[in-house]
Amino acid sequence: MCHGVLIRDSPLHCLDCNALTRWRNRRHDMVRDYLAEVIKVHARLEPNTTVETEVTIQGTGPRGAKKADILVRRGAESIMIDVGIVEPAAPSYRAEGSHLREEVAADIMAARKQREFDDAAITDVSFVPFIVEATGRLGKTAMDFLQDGFGEQYVEYQVNTFVRRMSAAIAKMNGVCISMARKLRIYRHVTELA
Repeated sequence: MCHGVLIRDSPLHCLDCNALTRWRNRRHDMVRDYLAEVIKVHARLEPNTTVETEVTIQGTGPRGAKKADILVRRGAESIMIDVGIVEPAAPSYRAEGSHLREEVAADIMAARKQREFDDAAITDVSFVPFIVEATGRLGKTAMDFLQDGFGEQYVEYQVNTFVRRMSAAIAKMNGVCISMARKLRIYRHVTELA
């Protein structure tokens, strides 16, 4: 049992467990960094384009500010990208039907991130919730961003490279989460016996 969840009832709990936040954050950061690299390659092809990571943008709403994982500035246009990785097998998403329909978990997280952005009331900035499922599947808004934002053949190669690197990073860090969850479970069991 981990945080009141029976592992037999939720074998992928470790991919969404709060005790493993450090490794889940690392998984997120790897995806963010790989995506930023692709956008920077594309930015070199466009004049007056800059790419920054981890930028806080002030808003006028009740939330006040929102952190952008990636901020792209193209002349007067700004695009704020918020990366999220969601576990569709988590009980909260299964209750919403993620086991019956594709992209349910990604859509729910995208909607939550959109509400957070709207609550911050940030003006003159486009918002992209770039959601990826822990299985490596891209959410609709992430897929749309990649398809709409990168048309050139050279950059298309970069996007394909990003998807491969992202999938490998997610699989690697999912493995770390599973391994660490086993170690935590064994540790908890041993300390309960002591």
